[in-house]
Amino acid sequence: MWHSSAFHHKITDLAVKFGAYDQSTALKFVYLSAAAYCDNSTLQSWSCEACKKVPVDTSSIRIHYNGKEELSGFTAKMQDGSGLVSFRGTVPSDLPNWVENLKSAFHTDYPYSGCNGCQVADGFDQAYDLLRPGVLASLKAMGLGPGSRVHLTGHSLGAAMAGLCAFDLNNLGYQVTGYTFGQPRDGDARYSKTFAQNFPSGTWYRVTHNADIVVHLPPEFLGFQHTDTEVWYNEDSTSYTVCDGSGEDSKCSDSVDLPISIEDHLHYLNVPISRSC
Repeated sequence: MWHSSAFHHKITDLAVKFGAYDQSTALKFVYLSAAAYCDNSTLQSWSCEACKKVPVDTSSIRIHYNGKEELSGFTAKMQDGSGLVSFRGTVPSDLPNWVENLKSAFHTDYPYSGCNGCQVADGFDQAYDLLRPGVLASLKAMGLGPGSRVHLTGHSLGAAMAGLCAFDLNNLGYQVTGYTFGQPRDGDARYSKTFAQNFPSGTWYRVTHNADIVVHLPPEFLGFQHTDTEVWYNEDSTSYTVCDGSGEDSKCSDSVDLPISIEDHLHYLNVPISRSC
């Protein structure tokens, strides 16, 4: 499905909608992903420019940080009482080296329950595992246990961690939904298939942008495969395609002959997502 629209950065409905792909909901999550790049003080006070676009319960904000590996994310409650987990991506200054490393990523066994025999990229698994205890503890502290609705988001490396977190929380009994941006391939074909079985259409959207280089890493020839559902935007984000359920729709980002754009990776829905702080 190909859609065209005049895109405006104005949020008039603060409700989070899931079902058919909704561009206004995607924009909310772009800002929530961008907020994860902000410094701790403006994030904790919810005073950053991206923060101001989507209100949350500021008393519930908890920041999760690992200084050794430079990993970060935050948890909070949305105004409707549902949970939010947002993971920060790779900082732009480190992106070229990170992209180079992804070209030769290694597989490791999926470490949690719910995907027996699945393989995931070892760096993504290690990154999520370092922030996982804080995320789970914060959800519990907010009174959000199995059965609760939790929204996941992230950009770049943050999107990869959001995918792994979504699978993990779903297996723990949470009702998980999410939008990610510029997400690399998390795991192998078995992981992708099992993910699809756990996240029916309308609950998970993997937004991609034109020739974003990170979307094509780690490479398919190393045995990695995307999860669905991809939503692929053109260069100026005026049109998008809701792709098929394969994760590797040849009419979407896989149709780009030379997908090597870092700039496309740094901009989603015309928001400089990793440069908003």
